Amino acid sequence: MTKKEVLLVTNKKGLSDSLISVSTNLEVLWAGDHEQALTIYQRERNTIQAIIIDWDDPKINAADVIGQIHHESNVPVVAMVSHDNVNAVVSNSAVNDYVVKPFGTEELLARMHVVIRRNKTRTTVNDSIYRIQDLTLNLKTSQVYRNGESIRLTHREFQMLLLLFEHQGDVLSRDMLLDQIWGKDFKGQQNIVDVYIRLLRQKIHDNDRSNRIIRTVRGIGYSLGTK
Repeated sequence: MTKKEVLLVTNKKGLSDSLISVSTNLEVLWAGDHEQALTIYQRERNTIQAIIIDWDDPKINAADVIGQIHHESNVPVVAMVSHDNVNAVVSNSAVNDYVVKPFGTEELLARMHVVIRRNKTRTTVNDSIYRIQDLTLNLKTSQVYRNGESIRLTHREFQMLLLLFEHQGDVLSRDMLLDQIWGKDFKGQQNIVDVYIRLLRQKIHDNDRSNRIIRTVRGIGYSLGTK
């Protein structure tokens, strides 16, 4: 699977390592200031799929960076912002989404993946088919196969498997899965995610504990595939 290339603009280089440690499907290009951000973008503009930028650092001048870039590109932007500057971010049409400091790495990754997905204006045939081992999901036909055998899933089971495929290599928290599939206002049983993972494993015959397709990451959530 091709890695997603992201431009990270912040003076905190350690955030780059944190993102990579959570997602194996990510290549992070780090820029520490305004000039570096524009230089790297011009060099890698054809492959960068998203920009994550610190809105609060005056050496970066995020509004100017994304303003210049958006004169020639619609690459999606996620801003990292303090509570005091949220209004400025919300009013900037070049910003697709934001996270308020302090934030978790998983939340930042989740928002990044969402803006990348939304930015795709069309889906090619290759993009609509996901595979891992002998498990296949066809997004266009909403069909799932294991070793050539068709598997019938409920709508939510399909959405959960699709979400795991879209974030293959990432560890998705239970809260993130709950919010994405059932919505933030869900008031049902707290272990609903674990219940659906168990049902999904049964249906896709994910029975080999030593070689799970859907891995359990203790204390965090779930991941598709092995690292």
